[in-house]
Amino acid sequence: KEFCEVWWFTSLAADPSVVNLGQGLPDLPPPSYVTEALAKAVSVDRMNQYTRGFVYGKVCERPIDPLKEILVTVGGYGSLFSTMQALVEEGDELSVCGACGGGSITSGDWVLDPEELASKFTSKTKAIIINTPNNPTGKVFTRDELQMIADLCVKHDTLCFSDEVYEWLTYRGYRHIKIATLPGMWDRTITIGSAGKTFSVTGWKVRRRDAEAVAQGLLRDFQRLGQPDCYFSSLAAELEGKRDRMAAILQEAGMSPILPEGGYFMLVDVTPLGGLLCYALNPNP
Repeated sequence: KEFCEVWWFTSLAADPSVVNLGQGLPDLPPPSYVTEALAKAVSVDRMNQYTRGFVYGKVCERPIDPLKEILVTVGGYGSLFSTMQALVEEGDELSVCGACGGGSITSGDWVLDPEELASKFTSKTKAIIINTPNNPTGKVFTRDELQMIADLCVKHDTLCFSDEVYEWLTYRGYRHIKIATLPGMWDRTITIGSAGKTFSVTGWKVRRRDAEAVAQGLLRDFQRLGQPDCYFSSLAAELEGKRDRMAAILQEAGMSPILPEGGYFMLVDVTPLGGLLCYALNPNP
C-alpha cells in the first residue's frame, strides 16, 4: 500500500491513541445559529422536497443575479467537476497555477514566476485553475500576483476557475482578493466557494435542509461584516492562535513548519526526524 494515500492514513487514525495531523477538517463545532437553522428547516415540510438551484448572497462587491450567476452544487469538488464538464472540451488544455519556494519560512515565500506562468498559456489553453488561499501551502495570492494571472487570461482569452473555499480563513496582515473583481475578469471567472468550509460543516453537502441552514448563516454574517461577532472574522482569529501553537510545538520537536497565511493546513519539513519517521511508517522493514 502506498503511504501517500490519504484515506489509508485516515483509517489508521481511527485508533483513539492516534492524532491525525494529515487530513484537513475542522475540530470545532459550527456556530449555533447554523445548527438551529438546520433544526428549523427539518421541521418545515416544504424543505423536504426538491431544492432550489440558487441562493442569495452579498458577494464580489457588486450586484449579483442569483438566478443567473449563482449555482449551488454538491460541495466544492462538485463545483469544480461541473465547471470542467461544462466548459472544457476534448483537446483543450488546462493550466494549474502553483507557486514555488525554497527554504520557506512562511507561505508568503512561495511566489509565482512570471516567465514560467506566461509560458503555460498557449492557443489551446482553455482555462487556468487557481486556489487561494492555497491548499496545502496556505499561500494567499497578492493583488499583484492575481493581476499577473488576470492580464494573461485577458491576453489569451482564457477562462479562470478560482477555488476560493478558504476565502474567510486569512490571518492578520493578509487579505483575500477575488480575481473575478479585477478588470476584465468578471465574465471569464468561475468562483468556487464552500459554505461547508466556512461554517465548519464539511459533511453538509447534499440535502436541501443543509443548504437552507448555511444560506441563513451566510445572510446573518454578511450583515455583520467587519463586526467582532461576524463568524467570517472570528473563526480566522481563533484558528490563528491554534496555528501559532502548532508551529511552536513542531519547532520544539525539531521540525520546520511553514507558517500559512490562510486556510487550516501547515506544511512541515520532517527531514530532521530521519529514521524515526521511516520506523513509524514501517516498523517491520
